[in-house]
Amino acid sequence: MRHRSLPSSVLVTEKDTGKHGVWALAGNADADRIGTDYLVRGVVPSGNVSVPGPKNPAAARTFDLH
Repeated sequence: MRHRSLPSSVLVTEKDTGKHGVWALAGNADADRIGTDYLVRGVVPSGNVSVPGPKNPAAARTFDLH
């Protein structure tokens, strides 16, 4: 769902992951490509995007930032 005050925003989700990831740290090549395209080239997906999650969610990298 787009936030009303940011009508041009898009949401990128990772299917079946069960975690909140951080771009470039979570280890998802699809999500990393989308984040890099935005930060380096200013390219925004045309709409909300859902990318495949890790094949083994229990083995996915997680980081404790506290």
